Amino acid sequence: MQFHQHDGGRAAAGFQGPAGDCAVRAVSIAMERDYREVYDELDTFAQEFEQRWRAEQRPGEFFPSSSSGGYWFEALTAYLEPFGWEYTAGPTELYQRLHLRAKELPNGPIITRLSGQYAAVIDGVLSTVYDCSRDEYFVYGYWRKKE
Repeated sequence: MQFHQHDGGRAAAGFQGPAGDCAVRAVSIAMERDYREVYDELDTFAQEFEQRWRAEQRPGEFFPSSSSGGYWFEALTAYLEPFGWEYTAGPTELYQRLHLRAKELPNGPIITRLSGQYAAVIDGVLSTVYDCSRDEYFVYGYWRKKE
């Protein structure tokens, strides 16, 4: 898979140093949106979503997400839905799993769900801060704009 190093606009928004901001970065890149706007929106949305969701689905558990520490899959899915993005789960059988390879993923902008991170892939080109495209990397699923 080709790789394009891209911080999603993080440096231009005035952020410095390392951060676990892969969700914000992936959304900014795939949706071509301003990093700071996505950072603020997603942080607020996720906190409100998780308070409601936790009360219904996981009473007693508290694992808050944040723009610098990562987001729950459920919160990111709910955030993307109003923008017309839908999630497609990858196959769960070992011999059928998707890998982070251009030939196995759809064209157009997508946000991939990987082990411990999210990354934007646009027309088979991985766009993020470091190249995580080793062939054995499984793609658990991806979001893309509904057609």
